[in-house]
Amino acid sequence: MNPYWGKHIGSFFTVLLKRIFLFLTGNLSIQDLATDELQILILLCIAISSSLVGCFLVLRKMTMQANALSHTVLCGILVSHLICNHTTHTLTGYMIASLITALITISLIQLLTRYAQVQEDASIGLVFTTLFALGIVGVSMYGRNMHIGTEIVMGNIDALSLSDCNISLLALFSNLAITLVFFPTMRLLAFDTQFAKSLGVNIAIFELLLIIQTAITTTAAFRAVGALLVLAFFVGPTLTARLFTHKLRTLLILSCLSSVGCSLCGVALARHILSLYNIPLSTSALISTLITCNYLIALPLSNLYKTIKHKKLQKIPHTKTRVPA
Repeated sequence: MNPYWGKHIGSFFTVLLKRIFLFLTGNLSIQDLATDELQILILLCIAISSSLVGCFLVLRKMTMQANALSHTVLCGILVSHLICNHTTHTLTGYMIASLITALITISLIQLLTRYAQVQEDASIGLVFTTLFALGIVGVSMYGRNMHIGTEIVMGNIDALSLSDCNISLLALFSNLAITLVFFPTMRLLAFDTQFAKSLGVNIAIFELLLIIQTAITTTAAFRAVGALLVLAFFVGPTLTARLFTHKLRTLLILSCLSSVGCSLCGVALARHILSLYNIPLSTSALISTLITCNYLIALPLSNLYKTIKHKKLQKIPHTKTRVPA
């Protein structure tokens, strides 16, 4: 029996802390994880991965490209299933299909922008709607045989199993490694592209690397969050964190904390409503709503924080510098 059944939000976290202690002391194995704990594990990986990538997407003003990739990856996953002759999905097949689809999407956008003289936002809208429509058509035709349905579009975290942790953990560790290794260069590109270019930094390579990260993270979030809601994980926590800081390290940390907090509260709230009111709600939709609510709450708090900080700076006495005679 699920240990979280019938628990309200407060007791949910109490049970969670007790079971984390049992896991750390060796009295609980990973095979004994409850459904809610499996959801939390996968969502935390997705939340941190999306926040790490989302900070650079927002700073580089590439969120529309991320929106395009989050939709067109569906077409790549569909082709991967067709090539595998409707067999069970594999991690390698998903990754290869997603990366190829991401490269095709960006190539088509650049082709329309540079050679057809189409505005970038218009080319993004044309490419991603076309490829996403092809994915929807394919899902409608082959969805029953390949077990791809609305859960791939909207997400269905209740259908996840322990094997689905592999792709989310892979996305987490790859994004962490890339961020740590290339942090100085990525920070330079995020704030001053022209200065980075003058230093000889190949901007195209790092933009391609960011696109690959977006594709991997989107693929990892597909089954749990879906194509339509994953953009909230990319953008929302970063916008909330930017209200309080302009330092990149602090921005990454606050963005991850915001996304993790919304994910935990989303799972707890979904269990609370289901247990006490017998109303099944989409966990990913609840988390996306909480991310937006978190931003709306943080907005007036950030103004208050800036006002208090400004008053403290005004109280600091300014020492007068003496001009030597």
